[in-house]
Amino acid sequence: MSRPLREILIVDDNPADAFLHREVLQGMGIAERLTDAAHGQAAISVLRERREQSARLPELVLLDVNMPVMDGWEFLDQASDHGLLATSTVVMLRATSVIAAESSQPAAQRQPDAWLDKPLDAEAVARIVHKLVRDASAP
Repeated sequence: MSRPLREILIVDDNPADAFLHREVLQGMGIAERLTDAAHGQAAISVLRERREQSARLPELVLLDVNMPVMDGWEFLDQASDHGLLATSTVVMLRATSVIAAESSQPAAQRQPDAWLDKPLDAEAVARIVHKLVRDASAP
């Protein structure tokens, strides 16, 4: 992989899942910074803080579907409404027991750019980063 991403935002309410995501990503050396948020509202706060500080938004957001306070779908709609995802690739994370998560999704304004199954697999993450994030940043 070429240069690492500046930042990946991991949005997952399950501490064990968030830990495993972080382990996979750190092992890959894929990002300079990994930031955690326990639910969608916390992630909105992180993104607003970045914008207020005129900092760049995370290039990749790994977003759990089912969370308390604000779930993944609500996060997508609110963050999109406030222009907080303009430069971010959003990958929705689903439990592997979910056969067709896309078929049960609500009518959200913004859809994820891709889906990944939990637990994260380094090869699948690398493919997503190469295909979506790198292609989106190409001149």
